[in-house]
Amino acid sequence: MNLTSGKRSSVENNWRPLVTDMYKINCDAMVDESNGIIGFGIVIRDYTGFVLVSCSQKIVATCTAQVAETVAIYRGIEFAKDCGLGPYVLESDAAVAVKWINERSYFNSACGVILFNISKLISEQGGISI
Repeated sequence: MNLTSGKRSSVENNWRPLVTDMYKINCDAMVDESNGIIGFGIVIRDYTGFVLVSCSQKIVATCTAQVAETVAIYRGIEFAKDCGLGPYVLESDAAVAVKWINERSYFNSACGVILFNISKLISEQGGISI
C-alpha cells in the first residue's frame, strides 16, 4: 500500500490511472462541532477509476478534525480488507496523519492509538509498503 496525502481541488479532477490490478481508497471525514456529529466517507476504485464500493457513516460524537481524519484512514483500510480488495493506494487529505504513518513517528500524538492500529492493519497484510 502506498499512503499519500491528497489536496482537494474544487476546480480540477486529479484522478490518475493506477497500475493494473491495484485499487485506490479515498477516505475523508467531517466534524460538525455545533451539532456533535462526525461523518466518514470511503470510496474504493479500480485501476481505471471505476467505483467498486463505497460507504459512509454518521455518528454522534465530537473530536478534532485530525482525529476524525485519522479514523477515516483506519476505516478505509478496514473496509478494503473486509471487501477483499488489495493491493491498494490510500489517499487522504490528512497530511499530518499520513506523515506520522509513513515516518512511524506517531507514538506521542493525540492519535497514537489509532495510528498504531493503522500500522498493525498494514503489517498484517504482508508485503505492503507505506
